[in-house]
Amino acid sequence: MSNYNNRKGEELRLGYKIAQEDILFTKNQQWRITNYCLLIIVALIGFYKYQSVHIDSCGKKVLGVLSCITAAYGTILLIIFQHKLANYRKRLTDITENFTSKFKQYYKESKSYEKFRYNLMSFVLPLIVSLWVGAFFVIWVLYL
Repeated sequence: MSNYNNRKGEELRLGYKIAQEDILFTKNQQWRITNYCLLIIVALIGFYKYQSVHIDSCGKKVLGVLSCITAAYGTILLIIFQHKLANYRKRLTDITENFTSKFKQYYKESKSYEKFRYNLMSFVLPLIVSLWVGAFFVIWVLYL
């Protein structure tokens, strides 16, 4: 029986650690997605400023569409990763159900992830807004 309890404790620690690492990885990916999309948007502005003499109205439309595609693709990826994050946090909560009652009481008081799934945009909305502001800034620069 003691061997079973030791193994169960190790499995819980490992499961908790994996869930935490998944959450950290996903949050880092969200920041990277935002940074790279904004970098692409800035590159589009730089390209236009560098080549503005040679770009006709069709080229401006292509650059505007590229900026909107970048923002849309970044938005989709951010939402996908936010759903993954909600699933990882749910898994973390499920793992803690096997902990002692004292730890569960502390855990419930310090972290409430139950509403997190329904409040998906609390963290991601500013990132999405920054992508779309960047895309519309490109369009504004193009047609200034």
